[in-house]
Amino acid sequence: MRLFDWLFGKKENVATQPAPRPADPPAAPAQAPAPPPGRPAVPALPAEEENLRRWRESGEARAWVEARQGKWGHQDWLALLESLRRSRFWPMSPDAIGLALEEIKRERANGRK
Repeated sequence: MRLFDWLFGKKENVATQPAPRPADPPAAPAQAPAPPPGRPAVPALPAEEENLRRWRESGEARAWVEARQGKWGHQDWLALLESLRRSRFWPMSPDAIGLALEEIKRERANGRK
């Protein structure tokens, strides 16, 4: 409204008015809420680690080792990787998969399940 007053003749009132302030900067993006008191923040796991955890917890890793009685060859390994690539558990690190299978194999050899 002050601009119109200045343009159309009420200049004396406009000169005594304070200059308009610049527009406020955009608000900062919202941060994730803090964890409840007494609970530490848990960092999000990368997708590969989360998928490996889910695969192990599903029992499929143990079932795969059990079906082969703790022994498998290269072709078995390649077939497993290919089936995992088409599964809901992908992506996963092949190295992490191998370590998980070896751990299950050791547990099986020591009589633990």
